[in-house]
Amino acid sequence: MNAIWGGEPLLRQDLSEIARSSGASGLVTTIITNGYYLGAGWASFRATWTAS
Repeated sequence: MNAIWGGEPLLRQDLSEIARSSGASGLVTTIITNGYYLGAGWASFRATWTAS
């Protein structure tokens, strides 16, 4: 399991790369956020990120 949290993970420019790499490695990945920065960019990423 890989939990990404602390500060505000959505501010990381490489968050999608980290999440995809983690998932490709077989890790269950959780992103803990207050959701303030969720927007269209996140929706676009989430649509392409398949749960396994």
